[in-house]
Amino acid sequence: MAFVPDYKHDIFVSYAHRDDAPLFNERRGWASNFVDDLTQLLARGLGYETHAYSIWMDRSAGGNNSFSDALLEQH
Repeated sequence: MAFVPDYKHDIFVSYAHRDDAPLFNERRGWASNFVDDLTQLLARGLGYETHAYSIWMDRSAGGNNSFSDALLEQH
């Protein structure tokens, strides 16, 4: 559920999937870690539970796949 009325998500994280590949011995890439950190920082800063707003990043798309339909569905 989004904090902003009439929207499904409040924040869309755009990133290249290959750039989210884990570095060295990490389990996850920087974009995934960024979303987790942002979620916690927003919860603290806004004083809301993490379910009060919605952050969306398309974790399933990859390569040269078209994502315009997926983006349109997230409005």
